[in-house]
Amino acid sequence: PFPARDLLPMDLYKIFGSSFPATTMLSSRGCPYGCEFCTVSHFYGHRWRTRSPESVVDEMSLIREQGYLAVAFVDDLFAKSPRRVHAICKEIVRQKLKIFWGVTARADSLDLETMNLMRRCGCRMFFVGVESGDQEILNAVRKKTTLNSVEQFFANTKKARIDTIASMAFGFPGETKRSILR
Repeated sequence: PFPARDLLPMDLYKIFGSSFPATTMLSSRGCPYGCEFCTVSHFYGHRWRTRSPESVVDEMSLIREQGYLAVAFVDDLFAKSPRRVHAICKEIVRQKLKIFWGVTARADSLDLETMNLMRRCGCRMFFVGVESGDQEILNAVRKKTTLNSVEQFFANTKKARIDTIASMAFGFPGETKRSILR
């Protein structure tokens, strides 16, 4: 069953300091990438398990009926599969759902076309694991992404008019003041 949000004083919970009614939601669990610093693969292995697009949007619809205006997906990695994102957006359109939402993403996971579709369907925020602006550090922690993909991702989010929060980490082994400044 969906979480019983009505049993908690949800008006006391704020997402990124928002003043409008918002809540969190989980549509998938796990991540296949196995970045050296991340606990997710240690807890769940390298599997990525998802709920169906219909289930995800049905819960979003219920959330909207309960008076919430926005959903923050707190998945370990919501936007791993553009095909799944497209299916969720298709279901949002089918249900004529009007709700704002934000997701977790990797900088190499979505193209501009998918971002534009997400924006039309209510997506307004990406939480992106960038981690470092130094390619050697990214390689050392097995992030499996490039600075070029990070730059392209942020250029595309600007074009799609989707806000971003970049997650940065400091203190990786081998990091120097110079690599941090990069």
